[in-house]
Amino acid sequence: MTSRNYVLVNYTPSQKKKIKAILLATYYNFSEPFAGHREGLFVTERIEHYVIARLINIDYQLMVCPLTEVQVMYLNPKEVKNLL
Repeated sequence: MTSRNYVLVNYTPSQKKKIKAILLATYYNFSEPFAGHREGLFVTERIEHYVIARLINIDYQLMVCPLTEVQVMYLNPKEVKNLL
């Protein structure tokens, strides 16, 4: 399995602080809203999504942005009924 980069979205301010403390991440802007979000955190480390989830300890759903084919980790999926 090849490691890749991921964009994290739907995080709380405290989760954002935790993510930035644990992972190398920069801001990412979607050209069109994706799952109700226009921005996220782009993880610059090339590691798998399950490793990221284990490090930050946040539930997620793996998605793909149809316009850009960016791999997106939608955090806290149980809090939202309709993702798209």
